Formats: sequence, C-alpha cells, structure tokens
Amino acid sequence: LKYIQCVNRIFTTFANAYPYHGHHTVILRDYARNLLHSTQYLPHLERNILSLIIEEMTKNDVMHDMSNRPVSCTEGIFEMELDQSETASNEMSGAHQLLNKLDICLSDLLSFLQNECFFPDGSLNENRTDELFESLISVFIRSVLPLRSSSVVQFIWFYMCSLREKYYRQFVQLLWEFAVSASVSSPLRVNAASYLASFIARANFIPIEEIMKYLLSWTQWIQQYICEQDDVNRSHPQLHCSFYCICQAVFYIFSFRCRELMNLTNGYDNLVRLNLHRIVTCELNPLQYCSKHLVRNFANISRNYQLAFCYVTLERNDRLKQLRLIADWNLGNFYPFDPQPLRRSFTFIEDIYKEYDQTLAEQWLTTELEDSNSGDTVMDDFLDEAEHLSTASLRNSFTYCSSPGFVRIGSEKKIC
Repeated sequence: LKYIQCVNRIFTTFANAYPYHGHHTVILRDYARNLLHSTQYLPHLERNILSLIIEEMTKNDVMHDMSNRPVSCTEGIFEMELDQSETASNEMSGAHQLLNKLDICLSDLLSFLQNECFFPDGSLNENRTDELFESLISVFIRSVLPLRSSSVVQFIWFYMCSLREKYYRQFVQLLWEFAVSASVSSPLRVNAASYLASFIARANFIPIEEIMKYLLSWTQWIQQYICEQDDVNRSHPQLHCSFYCICQAVFYIFSFRCRELMNLTNGYDNLVRLNLHRIVTCELNPLQYCSKHLVRNFANISRNYQLAFCYVTLERNDRLKQLRLIADWNLGNFYPFDPQPLRRSFTFIEDIYKEYDQTLAEQWLTTELEDSNSGDTVMDDFLDEAEHLSTASLRNSFTYCSSPGFVRIGSEKKIC
C-alpha cells in the first residue's frame, strides 16, 4: 500500500513539475527525455507518463496552431506606432520556435517508441509493441481526437499504425465507429471522419486494394443511408452529421488516390460501383455541406473519369445560398495528416507517407481549361451541361496545393 501511494506521489510530482511551454527548448527536451527514461524503472507508470508527455505536447501543438491563424479583422483598429515588419518577424520567430520544440519532443518520443518496439537485430517485438499501441490508443481517444486544432502530435499514431497490419485496421475501425455512432457528439464525429480520410489518403503502408474495399464498404453505408432518408424535404447538417462526414471522407480519399484506384485490376468497374453520381445528386445534397475546396477538386476529377457530374448541383447550391434558402455551413478543412515542416521527426515517417500528386491535379485542370475553350460537342451525357464552365471561372476556381483539402479559391492564401 505504501508503494502504491509512493508511485502516485511520484507521478503527481512529475506532472506538477512539467516545464511551461515558454521555457527553453533544452529544458522541455531534457525533462521529456528523463520522463521516458524513468519508465525503465517505473514500468507501472509508463502509460501515465506517455499520456503526460503527449498531453503537454498537445498543448504546445494547439498553441502553435493558434499562433498561425490569420489575424482577426477586428485587430488593427487602433493605430499603433510599431514597425509592422518587425512585429510580423517576431510573430513568425515565436511560431517557429514553438514548432521547433514540438519537432524535437516528437522526434524523441518516436525514437523511444522505435527503440522499444524493435529488437537490436531489427525484428519487431510484437508483445511490447502491442502494449504500447494499447496505451497510445487510449491517449488518442481521450486527449487528441476531441481536438480540431492539432497538427503535429497525431503523427505518433501514424507511425505506430505502420508497424503491424492489425494496428492500422484497428485504428480505422475505431475512427469509423466514432464517425457513424449516433451516441457520439457531432464535433467528435466530424473529427473522427477527418482523421479517417486523412489517414487513409496519406498512409503508404495500406495496400491500395484495401483502400478500395474501404471505399466500397463506406459507399454501401452511404447508399443505405440515402435509401432510408431520401424522402426528407430538406437536408439538415446536424441531423445527418455522420452522413456528410463520411461523404466528405469518401470524396477526399477518391480525389487523393484516384489514379492508383483506377490502375487496379477492375479499378474502373469498382469505382463505378461506388455510385458517386447518386451520392452527389441525392436529396441530402452532400456537396452543399462538404468543404467547398474539396468539392471543387472532387467535381473536376469525377468529371474527368465520367463517374459523376457535379457542376449543375454546385450551381444550384450557389443560387440557393445567395437567396439564403439553404444554410451557409460546411464541415471545413481539417486533414490531420497533411504535411508539416518537421525536419527531425519527419524522418520517421517519410518512407510511409503519401505525398499528393500535384502534377496530376494540374493535368486535370489543363484538361478542364481545354474542354472549356473548345466548342466541340462532348458525347457523354454527363458532359452535355458543362458549357457554363468558362475558362475565366476555371482559372479563378482551382489553385492546387499539397492536397485536395488545401485547394483555395482565387486569391485566397495557400496553406502548404
């Protein structure tokens, strides 16, 4: 009993003494390293220590996200006699320092996990890895999944899921259950679907055949949902939150991995089985509530493959929005595994990480522009109504960046 009380006091001391994020990088790094080292002689505290380190990293991660948000339009009302360039430089310096601290701490944690999960000969210690994965999943559910402003910490689970096939399958199943569960709050369902989409799109270690199976399964769920709900008079984002979340996940993954999916044996036939055209034209109108940047990209790609034609629906949505007959609300752009400038920690995931094929997107855009410039009649029924896609509107509509989630309209700033 005394031992148990002592252990609890030790962990309380660890937590209370954790350095504030404003401390020097060396202090934060050494404290986290010492905590990780202490798990060797305090194995019963390992889960708590990992949770503590990750939660503190998450706080810094959220601070980094806030420091990179655009300045509010209400700021700057009062004239300040400050050098604007110097102020901006200081802000960038602070954001860079915070990101550097995150990079170092994440790199140390990934190095610890790598050393614990592998034997000296390079073979995987399956029992030890199972223990760590179980501990980390509980931390993810409690501390990371509820957040929508983290951009770095989640790569811990990206790395762990790459170690064994059963890990990424368990992770995907966990996210799916959160995304479609009626007992889960709407924000948590949206986050789970965002993680699901970004993880499947970016994970190079998931076979493309398995990704196709996921898409077929999820679109089957969508089709069943449409059959049960298609008699509604009006779509409602909160009421059908899971439906819109899963639709956005499918659109994102399809846009990201379409070339690989198409190159599979019977790839086009399987993509036709997704029945994307029915999804985008159903009464629930998912194109209205999914991210507008993603929708534009998805519309372009699905048109080129002649799997769905979205532009008529998009124009109708724009008209109804202008008349304020439908809500101006969407799921937003949160893709947790989009690239981050992590010089140290990225070395752990670069071989298992899928980059977005920007040249492919530009090729599709060129095709759109050529089609809009030519007056030739297009034989496919889907394309007969594409006359409204003028060259000017296309040039202003598509600006591709690192992923389909980061398409920006016109003069809006790119986020890479």
